[in-house]
Amino acid sequence: MRICDIVWINHAQPEFAQAVEYAVGTVGVKVINVSLGVFAGVVMKQMKNAINMAYDAGVIVVCAAGNHVNSVVAPAKLRRTVAVGGITRTDAAWAGSSYGGEVDFSAPAADLRRASTRRRDKFGYGAGGDGTSYATAITTGAAALWLAHRRADIANAYPQPWQRVAAFTQLARSTARVPAIWSPGAFGMGILDIEALLNAPLPPADALAPDAPV
Repeated sequence: MRICDIVWINHAQPEFAQAVEYAVGTVGVKVINVSLGVFAGVVMKQMKNAINMAYDAGVIVVCAAGNHVNSVVAPAKLRRTVAVGGITRTDAAWAGSSYGGEVDFSAPAADLRRASTRRRDKFGYGAGGDGTSYATAITTGAAALWLAHRRADIANAYPQPWQRVAAFTQLARSTARVPAIWSPGAFGMGILDIEALLNAPLPPADALAPDAPV
């Protein structure tokens, strides 16, 4: 859903809220990918209400930590979202990633390749791309896989919708792969490990506590 033509959305927070409300209430999505941010500005009530509504409905909101600014941007920095930082192919922190205690974990964000759309005899790859938007997209896919792969178990384990979000966040953090050199206070608990996430036992419902509203 397009709400603006730039990733900076200080001015488009009401539109962001409308998009989330439509995605959750009308479309019925289970995961939302957000590669947008509020940079050094006030987070409006509309954005906070939308995040709270999605969380209470059991929708996993995966957000990019931000690029080329130190502090994590909103909505990634808000409780009830999953904030994803960026790493390189050598498991080092990507220099362009925002960082801070709000980051849950990190995923690949540097020099990522994509299939070329140009017609040619053999397949090829387009230029590399950088950004926590890539890490966020990978994590969003992992969340969708987790919901599908563990569908029956999740339905049986969690009577409250928000528990799905809490369980995913807890498992993604606890199963994250930790390199030899890592900064957990800056780039989260480690690097997203999708196989470990999909195979990890679900935490019991009584071990989960809801995040306070933002």
